[in-house]
Amino acid sequence: MFHRVIDFKKLRLNMSDLTPNGNNKILFGNMFKSDGFSVGLLFYRRKRKKNESVVVLNLGDFIHEEVVADYQPISLDPERKSLFTAVVCLESTKQIRKSSTKEYYHLTGSTVYSKKLESRKQRSGILPIETNMPTSKTASPDSYHEHISYMLTHLNKLLMFYGRDTARCHFQLYQCRQRAPEMIVNMLTHGTAKYNKLKRKKKRKKNVKRGEKKKKSNMGEKEYAKLDKTAKKHVQAQKSSMRGGKQTVFDNEKTREAAGELIVLTIDEFKTSKTCSSCFDSNLGIVKTPYFKGNSVLACPKCKKVWQRDVNAAINMMTISRAVWMGEERPEVFTRSK
Repeated sequence: MFHRVIDFKKLRLNMSDLTPNGNNKILFGNMFKSDGFSVGLLFYRRKRKKNESVVVLNLGDFIHEEVVADYQPISLDPERKSLFTAVVCLESTKQIRKSSTKEYYHLTGSTVYSKKLESRKQRSGILPIETNMPTSKTASPDSYHEHISYMLTHLNKLLMFYGRDTARCHFQLYQCRQRAPEMIVNMLTHGTAKYNKLKRKKKRKKNVKRGEKKKKSNMGEKEYAKLDKTAKKHVQAQKSSMRGGKQTVFDNEKTREAAGELIVLTIDEFKTSKTCSSCFDSNLGIVKTPYFKGNSVLACPKCKKVWQRDVNAAINMMTISRAVWMGEERPEVFTRSK
């Protein structure tokens, strides 16, 4: 019945491919859901058989001449607060490419949507309802009963707020979440307009009157200090909930590897961030100043160079790869003691 109602050709699928015959890679689950704006279809994917061989490549499977002639090597260091820091090419004129989690979530559209959603909550009075909501994560029957009573009291307001009007925004966010990892991987492999001036579109300059400044979208320190504890927790939870960008980008890289577009190799990062990439001294020290906090800036006491931790690690990873491709052993400073 579903193939009469739904045109699967729009999805580049034929009904004969979805009909169970023992050789299908994808099966239709005979289920679709709708929120009034978009429709979600359920498909089943065949599991990988145990006897199917999986080829795992490493650095030793390549040689230097092959890499220079056929590939563009990129050493990638996943950061703690950012998505990645990458060093492109083996030459001395190597390029450093970076992408932050702030940039990733801007591409997904979640930051703009969160700002609009917060303003809507304040106007409609939903924000104090959600702020004062008792937690449902409890083992106490009385506390859980309090949560249920609170939800039933404000259920109509919550359903009216999260009704059909938010369906369009949810679908657009889904599209952006699918698009953002592709854009990040393109930035990593091809540079895109961020690292290639020729690909940038020329934009007209907007005339801004003197004395007028754009208001910052982020909440200032003074405004944040005026909030009560419950509101501060709400803001902190919203910021800390942004996770999973690194894993999503890595999964997209593996998908492209399966399609034959690139090859992903893993490497041991032992002492790559603690060793100077210029003189290979392993006594890098953290630069401490009263102007900023953290351990991302390192200084070498031997050659007096200052490094950003992740850039230094990415360069060392490229040094290790070059040594292996040249037929040499892994540098001793990056070798684990047996």
